Amino acid sequence: MKDLEKLKRLMKQVANGEATANYSNKDLEKALRERFRELAKDYYTYKQNRYYIFELISSTLDEVMPNRVIDSIGQFSDVRSFAQGQRPVFKIKTGRQRGKRFITQVGLSGLYEVFRLDSREIEVPAKAYGGAAIVELEEWLDGRVDFTELTQIVIEEVADSIYYETIDAITSAVKKMPSTNRKIVNGFDHAEMTELINLARAYGTGVNLFCSPEFAGTIEPSAHYGPVAFSSEQEALEMREKGYLGMYKGAPVIALPQSFEDRENKVKVMNPGLGFVIPTGGDADERIAKVNLEGESIIDEYTNYDKSMEIQVYKKFGVSVLTTNYFGVYQNSDLYTDDDGWVEDASGVYVRG
Repeated sequence: MKDLEKLKRLMKQVANGEATANYSNKDLEKALRERFRELAKDYYTYKQNRYYIFELISSTLDEVMPNRVIDSIGQFSDVRSFAQGQRPVFKIKTGRQRGKRFITQVGLSGLYEVFRLDSREIEVPAKAYGGAAIVELEEWLDGRVDFTELTQIVIEEVADSIYYETIDAITSAVKKMPSTNRKIVNGFDHAEMTELINLARAYGTGVNLFCSPEFAGTIEPSAHYGPVAFSSEQEALEMREKGYLGMYKGAPVIALPQSFEDRENKVKVMNPGLGFVIPTGGDADERIAKVNLEGESIIDEYTNYDKSMEIQVYKKFGVSVLTTNYFGVYQNSDLYTDDDGWVEDASGVYVRG
């Protein structure tokens, strides 16, 4: 048991990129790989130690996952962990906005439900997410199975799935918003974006603009400065180093991570044409997405007929998005292509195809 706890700490340090006073993260990773080789040096040794290994992977996933999710969506998401069976309740600020809020829920089944919020709490139910990594028998026989790498893949895949569901929930919320709070435009229009920024700023002390990297790249200096000229050396530096402006009319521009679902790098995870404007400070200072990470992760295996094995992951999480009349959404319809995985629905909003 003492060795198990020591290995758990080591795996967490490696997964988080941490170091110690005497060892770099690469040193720690090397030590972890050596320990795994002892636990799974061949097929039968692995079979003897598999549940020990699964517990290590599961505990690392549950320790590291919340911070990974917060790193990607924490600026606009309230991410919390709940024990299995615990009621996943999030407190909601009411204030002067009471009665003007809605909840858009999205689950892994792809179903969306909207209802009026009339209490100070919302419950975010979790659904199960499952995935598997296949390990061939020859990899066992050749000693090429790398559980350190496998653990990193599991963490990344679960984090990507939560990000995927959150983006879908936000996209769904666009269709439920008042017409004054959403703009569907071909291209980037300064006047339309300014209207959304002013609307959001009326409810807080500041404004953040979250968007895809593609969207951020279309934001040029305000028409007040001229069509292509930069107002300062800082703007020119940001455009050169990041590919987009870091600030637009007092609103920090925050480009969310983009990734792909397919090997051809065509089907995009993040909605490429979406930008949403959220007030900060004051009564409206609340993260719009609520993410519930429920219970412990379950790691298990299934042996196929050809003796290859599927290392299976089972994780429960839920996502809800708070839709209000104080944040705005801008859709740049020019940023979609025929094969990027996003299609236009009857309302003109691009949703995952």
